[in-house]
Amino acid sequence: MRLTIRIALFVLFTFTMLSAQPTREQFVDGFMKKLVQDPSALVHYADESSKQKAGRFNISYTDVTTKILAGDEIPLKLRNLIMKGEIELLHKIENLPQNFFRVEVTIPGNGYKKYFYFENFKLVAPSKYLTLYWTKYETEYIDFYVREKKHFNSYSGFQLGRTLGGIMKLLGFTEEEKELLRKNKLVYIVALNEKM
Repeated sequence: MRLTIRIALFVLFTFTMLSAQPTREQFVDGFMKKLVQDPSALVHYADESSKQKAGRFNISYTDVTTKILAGDEIPLKLRNLIMKGEIELLHKIENLPQNFFRVEVTIPGNGYKKYFYFENFKLVAPSKYLTLYWTKYETEYIDFYVREKKHFNSYSGFQLGRTLGGIMKLLGFTEEEKELLRKNKLVYIVALNEKM
């Protein structure tokens, strides 16, 4: 009798947990709604590493509601037209390897086309997926991600680091600012073309 009750409770608990999880389509619909109506709320969709990476240098922008969307946010004028129903916003979900998927967002006739990457229902920086299997080379201030090792010249990486050091000296970076850059590093993605 006790075993039967335990099994029944386990099945009920499992069913409840599974039914509480949104489907991928429901999740993306919610994301799209926030993208148009309240982009600043999308920070709650982002994984912790993406939030940390976006804020690691404490830089603020006046024209971006959240750094997670820097460069990808739909302009306010277009968002207002979408909310009025005057223009259409389309999206397409694409399955990717492992636990990743990508959402292509377009506004027909306007030229707006952006890709948003997700891992386990969390918004991630595109580079997290695109450089997943790439080789990483580290210098004092820069992390290089290289698709093919033969296309990376370590001497050039070293020289770029030296140049950056010279620029910091010229701009009068403090030791604290240099240490912040050493700790958080710039990311340099070495790709042969924009498709990566």
